[in-house]
Amino acid sequence: MAVFVDLGALALKKEALDRGLKASGKASGKQLPLFEAGDEVIAEWRAMTLVLIDRLYEIVLSRMGEVHLTMAQLLEAGAWKSGREIAARRRPGTKSSPVLIKSDGTLF
Repeated sequence: MAVFVDLGALALKKEALDRGLKASGKASGKQLPLFEAGDEVIAEWRAMTLVLIDRLYEIVLSRMGEVHLTMAQLLEAGAWKSGREIAARRRPGTKSSPVLIKSDGTLF
């Protein structure tokens, strides 16, 4: 999830960031890196996101006492919605993810 990048929990390695910025046609400034959907960077990002979501879910459950939250609820409210809100503040013009994925929509 992009929220982990926006909040600094995950960051692209310098080599990957430079490659992504070059692919997007932007060499400096606040431009966003671009990767193909099947790129190793995207696979790694998704894998790390799963690990962080699992850990976050454990932490949230341990602090909620007798209130139970499903993983779907955490993903919807705690990750997806908050991620969209953070993206809107950080990138108001596009509200996009901090890492762009070039895809025709067939790989999700």
